[in-house]
Amino acid sequence: MVDPGTAFSLVGLLYLLLSIAAGIHVLLNKQNEAAAFSWLGIIVLAPLVGAVLYWLFGINRTRRRAQAELPEQTRESGVQDNLSLMLRLGIQLASEPTYGQETRPIDACIELAQRTFVAAITQQFLSVVVSVFMIRRSLLPQSYTDEDEVQILGQAERSRFGPVIRVLVWNILKGRRRRWPEDFSHLVADRDLVLFQEAVLNTPTDALFTQSQRFEWVMARSFRDPISGTEHGVKTGSIVPSLSRRFYLSPSSEPVVQTQKLLLLTEYPLSGEGESLLVLNMHAINFVSVRKYTEQLDQLQLALRDWTGPIVLAGDFNTWNPQRLGLFFEVAREAKLEEAVMQRRSKLAHLNQHLDHVFYRGLKLRDVSSLRHFQSSDHAPITATFEQIITQGK
Repeated sequence: MVDPGTAFSLVGLLYLLLSIAAGIHVLLNKQNEAAAFSWLGIIVLAPLVGAVLYWLFGINRTRRRAQAELPEQTRESGVQDNLSLMLRLGIQLASEPTYGQETRPIDACIELAQRTFVAAITQQFLSVVVSVFMIRRSLLPQSYTDEDEVQILGQAERSRFGPVIRVLVWNILKGRRRRWPEDFSHLVADRDLVLFQEAVLNTPTDALFTQSQRFEWVMARSFRDPISGTEHGVKTGSIVPSLSRRFYLSPSSEPVVQTQKLLLLTEYPLSGEGESLLVLNMHAINFVSVRKYTEQLDQLQLALRDWTGPIVLAGDFNTWNPQRLGLFFEVAREAKLEEAVMQRRSKLAHLNQHLDHVFYRGLKLRDVSSLRHFQSSDHAPITATFEQIITQGK
């Protein structure tokens, strides 16, 4: 299977070659300046799509017009045709013999033609901009808001956690690699609590969640793909039914695609009298400034502030530079969280930094591991085992 980075580079190269070829063809073959500028605008402003549209429609249209255009053609419509008429008139007047400086209004005709040309170019450019905007708008993901309800799938098999809680944390890359369903079944078989990032809904793997008789899956959605209908977000699965659920969408969006990241909070009962576990499943925003990254950390601080019981905070925090990692550790220290430190290798694709982390409080860590031999995602799954701390009187 082609690596996503390689695939992206190949698509970019294809776009560049198509655009260059289409642009050269426009310059060599388009006699109508307004049409030429229009097609160049489409090619530049609509990556890949514009070049394809030109090859499909622009070339044939040029040939049809060339065949249909006759010398006696005088009836034209629209601003572009007025331009052609004015230019023909100017050429005709300029070619006739002159007998004095004021005998032919050549300058007035040329000025009128120039103004008409500018109007035609402006009209065509605005049309292109509006068309590209509408096309892109129709292709942008449909975003959800904080008011949208979480999705609850499957059915939990137990009533409470404890005394041992076995956890899986994994950015699953939308479950799109071929071996992902098999790896999923293997990894969740002995887990009690599962935190997925880049989770999806309305895909062929839905049955793994909707028909589960062991896990209750809570999904917070960020956006819906307008073409496939696939919903994207984070999922938390548990063998215990959740007591409460809420989520935060990141204040800022990722550039270009305009999608937000998520923080999902779920609360679960623990063995004992009245104690609960707060689970925070976080996918942090990625390609933005440190200031915008900090805004999402402010949401995390708010979510942690008033909780006094046990906590598991885990996910893909996108800590791909020391500054981001330092900011995250500040939030963890303020909430008195400890990191589940593990032996693992960094990846060049992640700028040689670790993006996925597990933090906890009010629990005893037994073990934690990064399972890098699983290859159905670009992130290695993490397993951790915690033990509930039973205090006297509970």
